[in-house]
Amino acid sequence: MTFHPAVLVTVTSLLRRSGARLLPHANRRTTSPPLPVPSRDGPTVVVASLPRSGTHLLIDLLLNNLPAFRRRPLYVNWDTWCHAGPPGWGLREASGAVISTHHPATHLDASASAALQAVACRALVVSPVRDLEAIVRSQAGAGMGNLSKEEIGAIAARHDECWLPFQPLRISFDGLLDHEESSAFVEQVAARLGTPVRRARRVRLAASSPTGVLTDKAMTRAYGHRAPRINTTIGYKKGRRSR
Repeated sequence: MTFHPAVLVTVTSLLRRSGARLLPHANRRTTSPPLPVPSRDGPTVVVASLPRSGTHLLIDLLLNNLPAFRRRPLYVNWDTWCHAGPPGWGLREASGAVISTHHPATHLDASASAALQAVACRALVVSPVRDLEAIVRSQAGAGMGNLSKEEIGAIAARHDECWLPFQPLRISFDGLLDHEESSAFVEQVAARLGTPVRRARRVRLAASSPTGVLTDKAMTRAYGHRAPRINTTIGYKKGRRSR
């Protein structure tokens, strides 16, 4: 039996929307919030990134290849806590987790910014790096406005100025999709943190097929750290280069 391509597109779109409702990316198996901010033993990493620069590809690279981070929650969304967290959210004590932030592209008040710096001082800071024109296209495609390359460049300059004192480890967006570059990066992170790397012949990267991407997202949202391969991306879009 064969279907008209338009029918397949419609069915796929419906499945994605249903999946997003039934298995939201932020749930009590995956993220903080809604889970409490973790304060525990173990390594702490701050993923400091520009929006649409490879944030979740980098988060997933850490979660899939460094067993120390295969915990609950999978990661802490710092910016969400800062804008919606209740009093006493306790971010300054956050430890033993992957922490994601878009600061300073995402504005934080003085208290939240100071708390983030306090955590970063005792953590390893890592950042993805992506071509500015690619970020412009990706943000426009995601409905995040129509900033120009110059405007994105100014934001990137503020980002670099903010995080340079913490000497972040950087990896290119394309490197997040390349076994050799990703493997070298994971080894660097592991050496800096003193934590073991997953035993395997090759570093585990994101799925390359639309079916694999959607399956990994669904399994991550349903089973959290017990999912075979973690995919924390927010939308149910297919493909790897949209993140």
